[in-house]
Amino acid sequence: MATPMTASLPSALALLLLTAAPLLPEQLLQNGDFVETDAAGLSKSWQLVAFRDSPKPQVERVAEDGRTACRLTFAEDAPAWCVSFSQPLPQLDVEGSLVVRFAIKPQTAKPRMLSVNLSATPGCSLPCARHFLGDLRQGEWQEVEARFPLRGMKATGSVVEFIAERAFTAGDRVSLTDVHVEQEEPPPLVLRLTAPVSGVVFTDAPSQALAGIVRVSRKPAGRQVRLSLLSAATLQEPVSIQVFTATYPRTPWRLDLAAAPAGKYEVRAELIDDAGAVTQSERQVCWRLQPTPTTTRVVGGNVCVGSEPILLLGTYHVSDWAVAATNAESRRIGAPERTRDELLGGLARQGFNAFLYTSRVPPPAFLEAAGRHGLHVIPAVAGIGREWGGAPLSEELAPWTDDPRLFGWGGRDEPSPTTTDSASQVYRGLKSLAPRKLVFTSFCAADALDFFEGENTAADLILMDIYRVRAADSDLSEVGSQVRRAVQYVREHGSLAVGVAPQAFIYGGPEPTPEQLRAQLYLGVVNGARAFFLYSYTREG
Repeated sequence: MATPMTASLPSALALLLLTAAPLLPEQLLQNGDFVETDAAGLSKSWQLVAFRDSPKPQVERVAEDGRTACRLTFAEDAPAWCVSFSQPLPQLDVEGSLVVRFAIKPQTAKPRMLSVNLSATPGCSLPCARHFLGDLRQGEWQEVEARFPLRGMKATGSVVEFIAERAFTAGDRVSLTDVHVEQEEPPPLVLRLTAPVSGVVFTDAPSQALAGIVRVSRKPAGRQVRLSLLSAATLQEPVSIQVFTATYPRTPWRLDLAAAPAGKYEVRAELIDDAGAVTQSERQVCWRLQPTPTTTRVVGGNVCVGSEPILLLGTYHVSDWAVAATNAESRRIGAPERTRDELLGGLARQGFNAFLYTSRVPPPAFLEAAGRHGLHVIPAVAGIGREWGGAPLSEELAPWTDDPRLFGWGGRDEPSPTTTDSASQVYRGLKSLAPRKLVFTSFCAADALDFFEGENTAADLILMDIYRVRAADSDLSEVGSQVRRAVQYVREHGSLAVGVAPQAFIYGGPEPTPEQLRAQLYLGVVNGARAFFLYSYTREG
């Protein structure tokens, strides 16, 4: 019999759903059995339901090698599947991580891409931790561990899913062995910006205030905090000072910059003990700037150049290697090859006005060709797995920060709970180099925004890549609901905009039809998207 949670799941990928009464944080789940009773006498059982667009496997309980496992049997290899346990995870008022351990005993040594996901909405998963298992030992158990930071887990219906993105095969064994919470001591002091989250206050903005929060550890409950605004040029005489008592978990603050000259500033929070000594300090960089005609920014939810709104229509993966790949495909089908200039001109004639360049800064000839055709260039300087590189990357990008041909920067791709901090670090690094340029970052689920808690960000323009095309009749309504959810977040936190990265590629299914491409664009438009960047691959990319 379906529970309320399973009844709400969309149909089509196989998943195992564990439903149970609420468990204690220190023993959320023990032993991957189908039916068992824990020490408190709470019954737990697995239930097979249908989810997304994959063949439904037969699932059997097997006991071997001293453990209980799931044996999956498919009529054919499945492009993806997931095993999920739920009952809503309890509200955990702790700092720490949710630790999930499971094991796989592969039938073959075929490489797999495993990801462990956390979702606040049943049926909408948020990638948290990915594991590429490329050295599988056939017929041997291999252990995998994933950790989820609990920061931002606001929903009471969180679900954990185990997904194989590169196909499980018939006969694989999977065993969920342990799920528990590891508590950690929170930092004594955290300083964050909340409005504008970019830290950039333009002189023509309706509000000249900078807002944020300080967070202090639970013990003691109250701490004296001195908040100062200093010119970054001298870091000497504070422009303004506030002293207040911070309380757990967070205390808001606000600084009026209207009287401050244009320039770069530092907001400094200092934790003060009873003797007046500073025991901890945190700092954030901010700016009060005059916009220029080539400044790219967000005003009222719209992407603007200077003060003029612009609707961005772009594409990913434009580069010289993409030109080479396109010509290789042209040779294969007997079509004429084209030069870089011809291909960029073709984009412009089709109505595109922007593209994300695949890697850091394009060569000057590429920038010149894009400029001839009126195309805005956004270098993707920090893609999947690439951290903010510090001084070398700063030195590489510094000469280009005021180049009018560069519209903005591509930040870390698809931030998740395990990459929130590094995604924010990339964003802050790029804004420090070029506060007058936008940062673009794609998100695969609006739930990911909650992990920033409205205290930080990884983007000025949030591109939602809700890839739901698996077949010719796939339900694409989630594109609209996810964009709507992101737009609501933007309205709550300000100085941000939302766009869509429509799916235009083969990934475990057929290419999207023209109707499906139009549907993704339409669902973005009616739900408040202000930019559209088609996402596809070449064979090399």
